[in-house]
Amino acid sequence: MMNKKVPLKSVNNLIDTIGFIKTKPRGYIQGVTLQTRETTSIRCLALSYSEICGVVKEIDESFGFIILLLLGSFLFHLVITPYNLIESLSDASTMAQLSKIYESVCLQFAWCVFHTGNLIVTVEPCHRTITEVAKIKELVSKLMRSSTTTHDHDVNDLNLFYKHLLLREVCYAPLQVCTLNRALVATIMGNITTYLVVLFQM
Repeated sequence: MMNKKVPLKSVNNLIDTIGFIKTKPRGYIQGVTLQTRETTSIRCLALSYSEICGVVKEIDESFGFIILLLLGSFLFHLVITPYNLIESLSDASTMAQLSKIYESVCLQFAWCVFHTGNLIVTVEPCHRTITEVAKIKELVSKLMRSSTTTHDHDVNDLNLFYKHLLLREVCYAPLQVCTLNRALVATIMGNITTYLVVLFQM
């Protein structure tokens, strides 16, 4: 039998094309690897967080003075309205007088509820934003501790995202005077109580 030799030219062509053979990597789904998807998601979250920080900063710079005026008006109304309410109740010594000022008492009480509701509606969304950012920070730290991935860039993206969360905290601070959270509501209520005590002692 005659031994058939493969032409040298065909062998060279086969060797040259080995580096260009396209194989689907592990985790390949519809043209995108899982690794790429995870990395892209983490980077998108980090970029979105940076944009949110920029928006909050612009809000503080653009509307900080107006927000402070609103807070001051809430404080003023919540001092004057309860004062008038208590004065009306103290002036009514008899049931006849109490029936006459019943409408005034109801009106003052309604104004107290209205201004308190405005204060809560203004502060509560800002407080929830801060709370959600704290939850995100906790989740990212858990991911970093429990991460078993072997891809360095995934770990680097998590580290960068966590540094963003630490160094650029989201907080609404109009003109850097105060921070809009529930602690501010408690402080305002304490100030109102103090002012009312001072007014009734005068």
